[in-house]
Formats: sequence, C-alpha cells, structure tokens
Amino acid sequence: MSGDPTVNVGAGLSTTLSGGISNGTQAGDLVKTGAGTLLLTGADTYTGSTEVATGTLEVVGSLASSVSVDNGATLTGTGSTGNMTIASGALVSPGGDGVGTLTVNGNVSMASGSSYQVNATDTGSNDLIHATGTATLGGGSVIALEAGSNWNVSTKYTILTANSGVSGTFGGSTSNFAFLTPTLSYDANDAYLTLARNTTAFASVGVTPNEIHTAAAIESTSSSAVYNAILPLAAGPAQAAFATLAGDNLASTRTAIVDDSHYVRDAINNHLQGVQGTGETVQQDDQGSVWVSTWGHGGSQDSDGNAAAMSSTGSGVLVGTDRELGTWRVGAVAGSGQLSNSSTEGAADAHSTDTVLGLYTGVDLGAWQLQGGAAHSWYTTRSHRQIDVAGIAGSETARYDNSVTQTYVDGGYQFTFARSSLTPFVDLARVWIHQGAINEGGGAAALDVQANGSSVNYGTAGVRGVFEPSPGLQLHASVGFQHAWGDLQSINQQQFVGGSDSFSVAGLPVSMNAGVVDLGMRFSLSKNVSVDASYHGQFASDATDQGARMALNVSF
Repeated sequence: MSGDPTVNVGAGLSTTLSGGISNGTQAGDLVKTGAGTLLLTGADTYTGSTEVATGTLEVVGSLASSVSVDNGATLTGTGSTGNMTIASGALVSPGGDGVGTLTVNGNVSMASGSSYQVNATDTGSNDLIHATGTATLGGGSVIALEAGSNWNVSTKYTILTANSGVSGTFGGSTSNFAFLTPTLSYDANDAYLTLARNTTAFASVGVTPNEIHTAAAIESTSSSAVYNAILPLAAGPAQAAFATLAGDNLASTRTAIVDDSHYVRDAINNHLQGVQGTGETVQQDDQGSVWVSTWGHGGSQDSDGNAAAMSSTGSGVLVGTDRELGTWRVGAVAGSGQLSNSSTEGAADAHSTDTVLGLYTGVDLGAWQLQGGAAHSWYTTRSHRQIDVAGIAGSETARYDNSVTQTYVDGGYQFTFARSSLTPFVDLARVWIHQGAINEGGGAAALDVQANGSSVNYGTAGVRGVFEPSPGLQLHASVGFQHAWGDLQSINQQQFVGGSDSFSVAGLPVSMNAGVVDLGMRFSLSKNVSVDASYHGQFASDATDQGARMALNVSF
C-alpha cells in the first residue's frame, strides 16, 4: 500500500477479506472505520500496524501486524495478532458470540476503562486471551460478563494467560447475573474468574404471585438441575423461566372444564323448552321423546396478569329420552365430549375426553315453567408442557382423571301472545369438580400436583322469547346476565418431582360476570320429528366463548 489504506464498512454490514495481505503487494498501516464488521480470514503478513478506529474487527485467520483498538471499537475472533493494545472505552471479546481463544503473538495491554467480554459453554470452556509475551492490566479495566446458563458456580475460569507474566490487575467486574457475583484472582501468569452465589433470593426477582411461589420452591431444592438452570440467569430470563416452570396451565385446565360443563345443561334445558309450553312444534299429545343434541364451541380468555392467556375448543353429543308422568316430564341422558385448551404462547396444552350420564325433569304449570337436572361426567386429561429453559429443556407430560358433577334448576313465567311468548327466567347451577393427582413425567421440571376439589355457582337472570312466523317453524332467542361465585380461582398445590417445598400456583379464574345470548330456530320435519339449530355466545370482560348446537327430537 502506498500510504495508509482505510477499510470502511457501514453499519449493519460485514465485509470479508479472505486473501492474505502482505508487504509484497501493499505497505503501510491498515485503518478500520465504519460501524460495520471487517472479517479477516487469511494469513495477513504485512508488518504495518492495524488500527480499529470504529466498528468491529474480527480476526479468524492470522495477523502479523500489531493491533490497537480505539475508544468505542471492538476486537473479536479466534485467530492471532501481533501486539495488542486495548484503549479506554474499547472492547475485546474472544470468540465473538461464541467461545474461543484470541492469541496474541507478543504483548497485550489493556487500559483503564477498557472492557473484556467473557463467555462460557456448558462443557466448561470459556473465552481466553493468550499472550506469548506479557500482559499489562491498567487497573481500571472492566470484565463484562453476560449471564447465561453456560456458567458454572464455583468453577475457576482462566480468562487471560501471559507466558512472560501478568502485571497489574483488572479494576473489577460487572455482570447482569441476578444470583451470582463474579470475583477475580491472579497468579504470576494468569487471571482467573470465579462465580459465587450472592444473597439475592430467587423469589425477589419474581413479579407475579406464580413466579414468586415457583422461585421460592426452586430455591428450596438447593442443588437440583432446576436450581442450577436458574442460578446463572439474568433477572429477565429468570422471570420468564419461573413463569414457564410454574405449570399454571394445569390449573387453568380445571377452569376450562368448569366453563365447558354448561353445554350439557344447555342441551337439556333447550330440549325441555322445545317440548313444553309454546316451544312445541310437533304433536301436542305426545307422551315422550327421544332426542340427540350435538355442539361445538371455541373461545379464549385473557391473562389475569398472573396465569397465561388460554384458548379452548370443544364439542360434544348428548342422547336423551323422557316420558310424561302427569304434569312432570322425567328423562335421562348419556353422552360424550372432548375439550382442548392451550396457552396462547403455545408452550402448554391439554386435551380432555369425557363421558356423561344425567337425569332431568320439567314441569308445565301453565304460565309457570320449571326445569332441572343433574349430571356427572368422567374426564380423562392428557397434558403437555414444553420447557425451554436451557439445561432442563424438554417436554413434561401427564395423564390424569377429573370428574364433574353439576345440578341446575331453571324457572320462568311465560307471557303468551298470538304467535309469540316472552319468559323472564332465573337459572341457578352448581358445578363440583374433582381434579385427580397429576404426576408429570419427562424431566427435572416435572410437577407432582395434589388432588383437589372446588365448586362454582352460577346464577343467570334474563328473558326468553319465541316467535312462530308459520306453523311448524319457530324462532327463539334468550339474553341474560350471568354471575358466578364460589371457588372461581383454580389453585394447585404442587412440588417438583425431584423434591422441593410445596407451593401454590393459580390458573385463570372463572369469569365472575358475563352476558349470555342464544339465538336459534326450531322446525318440524314431520308430525313427530323436529330439528333445532341455535347459536350460543358468552361474553365477559376477559373471556369469550361461542358455539353452535344442532338437535333432533322424535316425539311419541
């Protein structure tokens, strides 16, 4: 080179020089400018100096030249250089984003205020600067450590070696570790870094109740795989890990099952409304009926700031038969269904199948309409959680049983007009759920959840309307306000399978208040056969659920 050439690489760009630069082709000094990265991969033998004025110089090959790194610039790579000088405000990071050794064929000097970024792998290797000459540390230099799961506690990492001796010290170390404090030590030829547990409690980093409870339980395990995976994290990743490890989706599944249960009650109630009073579209002298109802629905529920948001889909079929006994109609139902729910982040899901048996009754007292019933469902649930915390990543799965018992009573007073009716009504229901013990399998993050039970009450007040535009065809609708009380919050008591203190985690709660709406039509296919098609919607401030139902009734 005649003169001192400058290589300028713009911000966000990378330029590679793979051919060796030598004195035979060029002479002088090389100056790197621009905010981008210059990558040297060849055997560069020129003897002029190399200056990193701005941006990044990455040396992967060999560089005979001495290198100086100015304030704000960065030197990285796994190759070799001549003498290396790191100015105040400059950064050296062997290996770049990975881990590697940067070899200095000569002396290294790090000024006060310069930074040395050190990374490590889970196999115990770490970044290293190896000088064949001396290392002069300016006392004010800083070791910049990036938190991550690859660091090991109490391991003595060699971060700098100088064959001809180390003089001076680093001024200290900085890091974003939440639970570890780095310390530096020296001997004649080496500088070492050791990480030690500090006094920051895991729970103090958690934000939500679920994170705090989970963090405290993990810390109680002391030296488990889960504990060791959390230990080298920064505060933000630790919070995310606690949220993942809490398993709140297991508790939210219970809420999803309770919410899903009303489709059985609705199918029974809709049938009774269709065969009694002004709901009848077929023969008026029938003494009994056989019917089938099937439905599908989907909905979502927002996060409450503690448990993750959830979406769910479900379907079911119910077959029933009943008979009139005076003013009473008494019947029985049997059916099955399925329900899938998952966290909106896609990290956890559950699928439940159920079998249901029930009894119901209705009484037609003229203007007064009364219905009621009871049903019991047996659920088999398969759950899955994907853990993405480094060191314990994997899938945690379980198969367990739930059971649901529900009862309801519905009463209204019917005002009848020429071709229509209006019925103000009140509906009361109670749902008991027993969740069997959950014993996950998979890895260190698996949970053992205690069996538990809870109950939720629902009260709905509203009005139903029926309009018959022509014989054998009815349009029906209902709107109401639903209020829930009781054990609205689904709470699990659990511990990690490897052993930990027991801790509580809350899932999403049952919505306290919601608006409910049903729209549909009934029409007769023959003298004793009718069909009902309807829409159901339930809308709360934090949750929605919408479904469609089709029913066939044969009277006799």
